Amino acid sequence: MLRKLLLLPLLALTLLVGCNQESGGTAVVDLARVQQESQLVQRIQAHLGAMNQSLMAEAMQADQARKDAPGEETDKAFNETMTRLQEKMYAEQERLGGFLGDELKRIMEEYRAEKGLDALLLKEAVASMDPSLDVTDEILSRLDALDPGLETPQAQPEMEAAPEAEAQDQAPVPAEEQPEEAEAQE
Repeated sequence: MLRKLLLLPLLALTLLVGCNQESGGTAVVDLARVQQESQLVQRIQAHLGAMNQSLMAEAMQADQARKDAPGEETDKAFNETMTRLQEKMYAEQERLGGFLGDELKRIMEEYRAEKGLDALLLKEAVASMDPSLDVTDEILSRLDALDPGLETPQAQPEMEAAPEAEAQDQAPVPAEEQPEEAEAQE
């Protein structure tokens, strides 16, 4: 009991010293609004939706090929295709989700530093606030100016390389390189 009585004045003194210092202020960001209103988030969602449709079409082709030629080998090829498509979609979701999270954190930190704020809080964590503390619009405008590279998904070059390899396999070999066949034709 005596210990608590001695600690109480020390705690009050600490609080009073903290009040004497100048504060840079606080601002609040509404993450729910960012998720709903951000043009960048909408572009990412549209990109992932289009990618999902493309991958689903490829999956349906693989399924049809499996149905057209049932067997162990086509089942194995189908399973490999499905795994590859799932991994491709997951990788793109992770890439864009990581990009969005990292950039949002960077933008909020830059904003806090530029404005000399002590803290930039999430509205979801604040019980009550003055509406003038909300800086969501500024954060949204900075976020929407970013380019996450939606036009060039990471796995796309792999898809383009495959048809070239097939074309090389199917290209006719010049007669000079086929000595046995050239002799047989003469």
